[in-house]
Amino acid sequence: MTTVLTVGNLKGGTGKTTTATQVAFNLAYTKHYKTLLVDLDPQSNSSTILLKTKLNFDSKASTRAKASLMKAVQDEALSEAKISIYSNLIDQLDLLASSADFYNFPRYLEEKFPNSYEDRIHYFAKLTQDLFNQYDFVIIDTPPTVSIITDCSLYISHWVLITVQTQQQSYEGALTYLQYLQNTVINKLKAPRLDLLGILRVMLDKGSSLDQAVMDDITKKFGEENLLPTVIHAQSRIKRYGRTGITINGYFDKKALNTYDQVTNEILERIK
Repeated sequence: MTTVLTVGNLKGGTGKTTTATQVAFNLAYTKHYKTLLVDLDPQSNSSTILLKTKLNFDSKASTRAKASLMKAVQDEALSEAKISIYSNLIDQLDLLASSADFYNFPRYLEEKFPNSYEDRIHYFAKLTQDLFNQYDFVIIDTPPTVSIITDCSLYISHWVLITVQTQQQSYEGALTYLQYLQNTVINKLKAPRLDLLGILRVMLDKGSSLDQAVMDDITKKFGEENLLPTVIHAQSRIKRYGRTGITINGYFDKKALNTYDQVTNEILERIK
């Protein structure tokens, strides 16, 4: 059975994209699961990271899909937007890459289903079903906003992982996001299977009293039982992956890989 996980927050810059790409990579590369990362953010940051990662394995490889994600939606052929990032006899990581034209997705759904918001969401759920069923895991990265894109992602997900940095705005964004999940996506849109997997904390400065105060607030508000045990600490190597893609060659690469391998283990433990 396919497991679909959305990584989210309503505040940008919370480690959401880093977490989505790293977890997807670890599921395929170290855990040997057939994995698809779906980038539903028109800013395409996850796509950029994984396409650069693909070139790290094969510098001459093509990074183009047969169609953009928006075109694939219009043609009802999502596999046309799929790009293989990494594969061998036992591992597979694929990407549904986003691009700037995906900004047109909300308008496209409005025109196709002018009278029913729910029909727009159900349409996308049906559109993804056959492709998603080909994988063990589907990891979805979404824009940090309330939108039809976010609603579509959450509606088709089994789990949501909220990333929160030790900043007040990130903490408040996580609170708002959790309330939105419960009040709108679950109660109003009737997401059939969505549940909170947990909260992943990203510590920006472990020596800062302000960061520690926010960390304490996160623990009190969300509850220890909802927090993943691993805390992500700032690493320059992880920050660099936006420029270089994920690399696996040196000591600091292995340190970053091991950090997110712990997170991946905790995710797998919670979805058993």
